[in-house]
Amino acid sequence: MQYSAELLAVHTHEANLLQAERRIAHRLAAEERASERADQAEPFARQRAFGRRGLRLALR
Repeated sequence: MQYSAELLAVHTHEANLLQAERRIAHRLAAEERASERADQAEPFARQRAFGRRGLRLALR
């Protein structure tokens, strides 16, 4: 019984570690994509997109 409890605890810990690693990888990938977009996008294009989004919200 003790062995199965320890095994369950180890597997739970490993699952938690894998989940945390996936979250970190996802966050790093998102930050990298955001920095690439910021480097490529023009300031005027970002303002124009924001204006469209604002109008869409105002019409709802």
